[in-house]
Amino acid sequence: MRPYHTRLLALALVLASVACGGGDQEERPTGVPAAEQPAFRCQGNEPFWNVQIEGTQARYRSLADGDTERTYEGEFQWDTTAEPAVFEWNGVDTGGTRGRLSASIREERCLDTMSDETPPFSHWIRLRAPSGREVTGCCRVADAPVAPRGEIALDELPLANLEALEADVWARDLIELRPALEICLSRVSGSGPRVTYAWPIEGGMVGARLRNGEGGWFECVATRDGVSIDRFDALTSADFPLQHENRVVFTPPEQYPPSGNCYEHERVLDAQGEHVGWLSFNTC
Repeated sequence: MRPYHTRLLALALVLASVACGGGDQEERPTGVPAAEQPAFRCQGNEPFWNVQIEGTQARYRSLADGDTERTYEGEFQWDTTAEPAVFEWNGVDTGGTRGRLSASIREERCLDTMSDETPPFSHWIRLRAPSGREVTGCCRVADAPVAPRGEIALDELPLANLEALEADVWARDLIELRPALEICLSRVSGSGPRVTYAWPIEGGMVGARLRNGEGGWFECVATRDGVSIDRFDALTSADFPLQHENRVVFTPPEQYPPSGNCYEHERVLDAQGEHVGWLSFNTC
């Protein structure tokens, strides 16, 4: 047989073996089985955005896109040979815009410097937003929260002694600042609003830095009596934390204090003995 025809016959035998599932090569599926599809909760700060991906559905929100939430239908793909594991998700807007959302999620330690969650996030994400922007952030597996609420026995927390705090700790003046903080907290979007720093301003005003549970970061200036807000801005990673910001966090009573092993919590009572919130001291 001529060499040319010999090569053709060899190639035909190889193709037939692959088509029939023969040979030593293992077939490596790229689709994640439905029963094994993960769920991720991810966020970033360029400016603030978050996305929750659960199997074939994703919910995306970004301050850069007018703080609106959109839902996408898509699917996971993964590379079974990668170490660490890499997940790819691609979807299309279900609202009729046909905008696309894609994400590449890699299993690795990821630290969001603008989030108080501890320990560090378990996954890193690169997200291509519908606008075409590419952003990066951190993720957790959605069914693995940092600390279940039941781990903190709120009724057993010690009472805060504000007068015993050091003179440079902003929370020493918490009761005086509280009317302004309450109106600033009411303006924060997202879940779990809390104050990470506050300070008096001349002319009967109060400044405050605030966070929400999704990592959003804000600055507010309000009247000391809590009647009105003079300025309220969403901050980004281009802004700088104030000195000692996030070392002592105030959370209103209807919210749950921040989770994580770094925090020690106390209950705050006013002069009438009414519970007005929680102080959390960051010890890390």
